[in-house]
Amino acid sequence: MILIATGERSENALQQAIVFADQLAADGLAPVLDAANLAEDTRMATRYAALRYLVDIDRIELSHVIVLGTHVNDPASLNSMRHLNLLSDAQVVGLGHFETPQDQISAASRLSYMTGRTPRMISMLDLPQITAGTSICPCIGVDIPKAPSPHLRGKPGVALVVPGLEEPSLLNGLQYLTTARAFNTLAYMSGKDKSEWMRMFQPGAHVYGFSEIGPSALSAMSDIVVMCGPIGNNQNALCLLNNQIAAGGAIVDASPDGAFERAGLPVHRGPADLGYLQPFLTETILPNLDGIKTAAKSSSAASRVSLMQILEIERPKTAPARPNSQKSVHFMPTNGIGLGHAQRCVLIAEALKTKKVQPSFFAFPSCLPMINKSGFAGVPLIPQSTLHETGGANDLANYPRLRSKMAQGDVFVFDGGYVFDSVFRTIVERKLSSVWIRRGLWRQDQDNRIPLDREKYFSRVIVPHEAFESLNQNISAGAHIRQVGPVVRQITPDAKSKAKLHEALKAELGVEFDRLIVTMLGSGVVHDMSASATTVCNAVETRDDCLNLLVAWPSSNVPAERYAWTRSKVVKTMAASWLAAHADFVVTAAGYNSFHEVLYNKVPAIIVPQTAQILDDQEARAEAAAELGLAAHVPAGKLSQLDREVRRFLDQGKADEMRKALTDFELPTPGNQMAADLIMEMCQ
Repeated sequence: MILIATGERSENALQQAIVFADQLAADGLAPVLDAANLAEDTRMATRYAALRYLVDIDRIELSHVIVLGTHVNDPASLNSMRHLNLLSDAQVVGLGHFETPQDQISAASRLSYMTGRTPRMISMLDLPQITAGTSICPCIGVDIPKAPSPHLRGKPGVALVVPGLEEPSLLNGLQYLTTARAFNTLAYMSGKDKSEWMRMFQPGAHVYGFSEIGPSALSAMSDIVVMCGPIGNNQNALCLLNNQIAAGGAIVDASPDGAFERAGLPVHRGPADLGYLQPFLTETILPNLDGIKTAAKSSSAASRVSLMQILEIERPKTAPARPNSQKSVHFMPTNGIGLGHAQRCVLIAEALKTKKVQPSFFAFPSCLPMINKSGFAGVPLIPQSTLHETGGANDLANYPRLRSKMAQGDVFVFDGGYVFDSVFRTIVERKLSSVWIRRGLWRQDQDNRIPLDREKYFSRVIVPHEAFESLNQNISAGAHIRQVGPVVRQITPDAKSKAKLHEALKAELGVEFDRLIVTMLGSGVVHDMSASATTVCNAVETRDDCLNLLVAWPSSNVPAERYAWTRSKVVKTMAASWLAAHADFVVTAAGYNSFHEVLYNKVPAIIVPQTAQILDDQEARAEAAAELGLAAHVPAGKLSQLDREVRRFLDQGKADEMRKALTDFELPTPGNQMAADLIMEMCQ
């Protein structure tokens, strides 16, 4: 193990150490960082980046200690090195900006005293400017193999290092380049500039912030690197440039003044106006990549930025990794509001089993009983909790679980509205074939740019359609977007199964009834539906021919007053869809699963949509079904209207009219099997 330490303790120093550790890891070494360096106020992006390297250094043996910024005399940082567990032949290397020989001698003396070893000192001032910069970390180069990145969908990657978007011509030229068909434009810029980009343009382009993805990961995707302007001492940009030099890759100097060419770097002078860059790349650079690499490898540039030559650390001999011959399919549904995502994944996984694939799941605890009952294994994930001091702390803890269970070549299927950091980082680092099962109906008043920006990490996006064509939206485009029919569980009860259910309910609940109502208005996490549920209970309480089942998930908390009704009974079950299919009618919200189960299982329904901003457009679903005469729509909070509608269904034959309309209406073919087939293609 190689400990990367810093001469000062700060988040900036930690960020530089992380990039340096990434570079070492990409070159086959095993770097670690002291977990004690992670301060309580460290930003989440830094925590994600550091997590894979953090260790308790008291518990591991160290073969090397590399100390960055030894010219800074920080007692706290130095004291952390007093009790390192060093192997007998362990080496200590110190790097720093030493203005005088005495400064270097003093730093070496401090380091020797703390570690008990004589360090080898490297002055950053003796290194080439492109390698040293002015930061505490040397921006060394690593020959990172260009590995297929499934989310680039088979196209070459062209990484543009963008110094800033203040210049309008740069912004417009970059926007033009993102439309290129011969290659994928991978723009690398600051978080501030990325926010500006997303404010002005629709998501979909491969635009990455410096804190979003490290230079070593981007290097593996980039066949060509284009320098669009001065990068100063930006460590991420310098490392990306040096990696390309070390690999002998093609570098294009598109800076206004040709600064990289004038510095004697192995670059190809390209047009400074990005509007002319696309033909230059497709006609001059892309067809000659092999020749460019051969010429670059024969030059001395690669050796000048070599990590190994600067640090003099021998790369360990490791056996080549075996390809993953048996690809695994991993599903990860989210379920912050309900269990619709998990149920949809289970339906697709069941269709996958017909292809002799045994999918596995990563899921939150509330989902696991249903997933396990369906016959699938699941790794539990940590849900959000008020006990977490930092927002997103649960996802940070889930990140190593995902990474540890997935291998290059596996297929990762994510179903949710927002792609977590743990998800996209695992996809990039493990080079996974990835699928996003994404809803097709988004609220018009939502700002969807941030969640849709992460679509770029997926090899394929599967969009299950809505039942009605008028509800389907095309919020992004491309060959990777695949539309399928509604994913829905179809249940066809007969008279015998209905009678059997009635008898079982009478025996279990001690209530005689002729007509069965099922009320399933969601969890109420984001919109309190208790008043609507109470209205339904009131409407049936004085009737001796009805039983109303208040369906709840087994792990949910049900208010005590729900148990006080005579004709309405709380039923905690995972079989809500099965009960609903056997009901005379249902009162339901308009989540994707419950809405489509009502339609496809021909169940008369009163729909009370949830309207919270974070949900999809349940109101639009309810209105569309009502306009076609396939369901009754009662807006949330319209309690008198809901009471009247329940009585119409009970006393005026509206439920029977609705069932006939549902029977006569032709719905699209379900997409369960087609979605499974599209995922199966990723396994080939």
